[in-house]
Amino acid sequence: VDAVISGLSCLIMHGITRKTEYKREFKRLYGLLSNWAKVKEASPVIRYGKLLLDAESSSIKGRITSAETNFEQAMELALKYKHVHDASLIAERWAVFALNCLQDEAQAKERLDQALLYSKKWGAVARTENLETRFASLLE
Repeated sequence: VDAVISGLSCLIMHGITRKTEYKREFKRLYGLLSNWAKVKEASPVIRYGKLLLDAESSSIKGRITSAETNFEQAMELALKYKHVHDASLIAERWAVFALNCLQDEAQAKERLDQALLYSKKWGAVARTENLETRFASLLE
């Protein structure tokens, strides 16, 4: 789980700062996750975590269809195992993708509504409030 969050953080920071150390660390973590995901008994967290990183990486590379497919598969897998806390993160990142890459506010709002729903189901009050504050203009 730490590798997923750390990898996602590195990818986001590389996108913001363009510093190579973030990209290098993302590649290292992604390699670990890829190897773990190949194991037949791999944790679902590893499998959908890798899909989330695939989606984010694809979006950065402009591979829109691949990104959408990976977001969708990551969400389906997280929900299959009733991991609403991770489904909330996936939905949030999918909303950001829809907003920034697709420039589709309707889809971004739909994904954000999902993120809020899953955060509430999880009982994460502070996370819910944070999402509502950060995306207030989209939720109006």
